[in-house]
Amino acid sequence: MADLTTLTGIEAELADTADYDVANDVSKAKRRAAALRRRLDFPQSSGRGEQNVAFAMQAIENQLQQVLAWIAANDTRTDAQGLANPDVVHADSTNSHRQTSRNLPHH
Repeated sequence: MADLTTLTGIEAELADTADYDVANDVSKAKRRAAALRRRLDFPQSSGRGEQNVAFAMQAIENQLQQVLAWIAANDTRTDAQGLANPDVVHADSTNSHRQTSRNLPHH
């Protein structure tokens, strides 16, 4: 993971992840979203003058919205898959139901 605590680290991450859509890389897009969010924390570095800063911040926000929309359209992993741990048996899962059914005494 890139150093997103400094403007230099953020700019390096933005440069490294600029081709997320061309590379069709969801992981890279998520890294870019994180860097863009952090970039919004450094408005004073966006240019000289209040108007330049406001314009630059709007451009960053637009890029963030674009990458988030791209992630939503291209990330095929569900929230459940992202949180899944194969070693944990959940009470509401199909496998758990089958295991419970097998363990019940038959009458």
